[in-house]
Amino acid sequence: MTFLHKLAQRLARLKVTLIIGLLAALACERPVTAVLNAALRVASVFVSPPAASLPVGRAVQLTATPRDSTGAPLTGRALTWLSTNLNVAAVDGSGLVTAQAPGATTIAAVSEGVTGTAALTVTNIPVASVTVTPATGSIAPGQMWQLTATPKDANGTALTGRVVTWVSSATAIATVSVSGLVTGVAAGSTTITATSEGQSGTAAVTVSVVPVATVTVTPGTASIPLGQTWQLTATPKDANGNALTGRAITWASNATGVATVSALGLVTSVAVGSATITATSEGVNGSAVVTVTVPAPGGVVFQSNWTAGLGNGNGAIGDGGLWGGLANAGSSVLSVVAGGPSGYANALRVQQQGPSGTGGWGYVQYNGLPPATDFYVRFYMRNDLAGGRPHRGGHVYAGAAGGNVLHVEAGGGDVVERHAHVVGAERAMRAL
Repeated sequence: MTFLHKLAQRLARLKVTLIIGLLAALACERPVTAVLNAALRVASVFVSPPAASLPVGRAVQLTATPRDSTGAPLTGRALTWLSTNLNVAAVDGSGLVTAQAPGATTIAAVSEGVTGTAALTVTNIPVASVTVTPATGSIAPGQMWQLTATPKDANGTALTGRVVTWVSSATAIATVSVSGLVTGVAAGSTTITATSEGQSGTAAVTVSVVPVATVTVTPGTASIPLGQTWQLTATPKDANGNALTGRAITWASNATGVATVSALGLVTSVAVGSATITATSEGVNGSAVVTVTVPAPGGVVFQSNWTAGLGNGNGAIGDGGLWGGLANAGSSVLSVVAGGPSGYANALRVQQQGPSGTGGWGYVQYNGLPPATDFYVRFYMRNDLAGGRPHRGGHVYAGAAGGNVLHVEAGGGDVVERHAHVVGAERAMRAL
């Protein structure tokens, strides 16, 4: 066999060997790749720390490590961070978690579809102190004063959203509302305390009575027609001119024959002239000058409607003090009854007592009137006598003897004449 022939055979055998090796290699290629892929796949994600507690407003850094099926860490893998409750805590793309509000949430890190988690609890920053402002103050009884409480952490930083309760150590001196509004009650001192989460702050409050410096009477001057009334008002004030409430005031007139004044400052004219009305509070006086004038001719000065009540009592007949009794020989002579003249609620009824009665009964209206001034008094008369002189059965006349301006008279039989009369304060008046 020649050398070339032997070389050709050896090359043929080598070619077959190479082909068989290549086929074997191709047959083993898929299993090797599968093993390699499984070794490189993310099997778990470990988040550190796995649990954390964080005060509101603080932040914590979490880390996530992807691992293969053997637990070996894998690098260069993409991570996505999530929070299951963004109201409680938020997390950024690097795993930095920021606490938002008290509560619980789960922080998740996701890599190639595999998730790892960490449990997070957010708590309030504890209150370390409470500051009440202003810390001291002085108010008067009835005056209000607003306090403010500020809870703070250990670093002195103000904390919001905390519950604060208020209490006064002496409620008889000053009270405090749930919002810290203090109200002075009586003279003295008290401590107002604000408490939040077991920590307290205080303010010292002194309640003192501000003295009356001046008293202002309004109006300062007044002109009142005779027979009329006028309301005055007194205002006690402090040295700064601020009105003071709850102070006792007394009233007085220096000329009660001209004008009187009630305990509430109501002035009643009595006669033409001038009077000084004085209001006094805590020794300090204020005054007004009242001039009582003659009413214009033809004016209605007095018209009684007998509204104080019904019956024959002095209160009803006197119409609440506008009229006063002179004499009473029998309670049935005068009485206030419902009805009477058209357009009025009640009327004064003048009635005979009968032949067995004696004496007379009269009423006077105290507000004097000047001459030539109209005034009106309404009444009606009933004669209950069974007999007697018809022309004296009942009549009304003006300018009677004895100073009567308006005289109501009834008589009957031969017995002593009985009469009821209304007497005015002035004689020469025109009467209806």
